[in-house]
Amino acid sequence: MHPERGAQRQNVIAMASTVVVHIAVGLFLLLTLSLSDTPHPALEPSESIPAEVIDEVAIREELERLAELERERQRVEAERQAELARAEQEAREAEERRQAEIERQKQAETARRKAAEEARQREAEETQRKADEEARRKAEERRKAVEEARQREAEETQRKVDEEARRKAEERRRARVEERRKAAEEAKRQAEERRKLIERRKAAEEAKRQAEETRKAAAKRKAVEEARQRKAKDARKTEAKRKAEAEAEAKRKAEAEAEAKRKA
Repeated sequence: MHPERGAQRQNVIAMASTVVVHIAVGLFLLLTLSLSDTPHPALEPSESIPAEVIDEVAIREELERLAELERERQRVEAERQAELARAEQEAREAEERRQAEIERQKQAETARRKAAEEARQREAEETQRKADEEARRKAEERRKAVEEARQREAEETQRKVDEEARRKAEERRRARVEERRKAAEEAKRQAEERRKLIERRKAAEEAKRQAEETRKAAAKRKAVEEARQRKAKDARKTEAKRKAEAEAEAKRKAEAEAEAKRKA
């Protein structure tokens, strides 16, 4: 990038020098023209007029040539500047791509290192987990052995206690069974009496319910019949009204047609 900036400075200096030279030449030519317009000692007419014409033509041609050279120089300079701009743009884009590639490689390296560290961490955690699991398993085995021994002792003690309790419970059970048997017989007798009473009450209620349902059904049938008759009556009225309206409309149309024919 530094050589390009140096080249630009040189181009600016060269351009300024060219402009200065052109200005100097133009001033010189204008000065020459002015001097040619200044009165001189009388010369032969055949010598002074052609000199002025030649000076004017030469000046115009020189100015046109200088202008053409300046336009050409500006065009070349513009093309060169455009080429420099394109080169700078391509260089910037190449640098951006290079920096992007460097950044991508850095990110890839960071990701690789992170993945490797995570894998190492997972491996260490897995090793520790297995060690902890083995320690827990052995501790659990020892605990179970102690627990089983204590459980067996407790079960034996409990078995003896339960056996004595079952014996006493059996005696109490037999006594309760006898009491329940007697109570069940009494309850069965009372239940039979209640059942018969309930059946009689239900029979009376059922007869009353059926009578009520019969009454309601008759009332419902009567209401349905009355509603049907009202509906039929309304339908007849509606039909009669429709026919009357249709007849009136037909009559009106006939009268209108007759009136139209009469007027025609």
